Amino acid sequence: MNDQERRAILGQQVASGQKTSEEAACDYRLGLWDTEREACFNADGPSIRPAPTGPSEYVAVHNAEDACAKATALVTAQRGLPITHVAYCDQTREADSPSGFYIMALRAQCSDDLCGSTNMGWFAVQKATADIFEVDDVTDWKLGRRVTDSN
Repeated sequence: MNDQERRAILGQQVASGQKTSEEAACDYRLGLWDTEREACFNADGPSIRPAPTGPSEYVAVHNAEDACAKATALVTAQRGLPITHVAYCDQTREADSPSGFYIMALRAQCSDDLCGSTNMGWFAVQKATADIFEVDDVTDWKLGRRVTDSN
């Protein structure tokens, strides 16, 4: 089975309610099928959330601009800042990012003549679920805690 066929099958399973988007993303990312999914959801890595108990509330992020918008909205809301506090997302090249993620630094506005760093932090947006994680180590893209509006 080729990649396109696998994507089509997983897409049909999500559309029919047979799988959540999280389950399909896990299956696709690791090339697993139903019998091995628990190993995927129980992996130690923070890029895999605990097994879902119902339909996913998340939708896939289809491009870097959407990932930037989602990260900007969630991070500013969590920190109690206006969305305009973020000037732009400093995106890494997709080829340099871990598979399945958009990686970016959020850069704040600077209204002074001389500014120090405007980096608000590095973040990873999971393409399949739109989950946002802090990046603890930019050297090896080690993911930290998941960013939620209640953090």
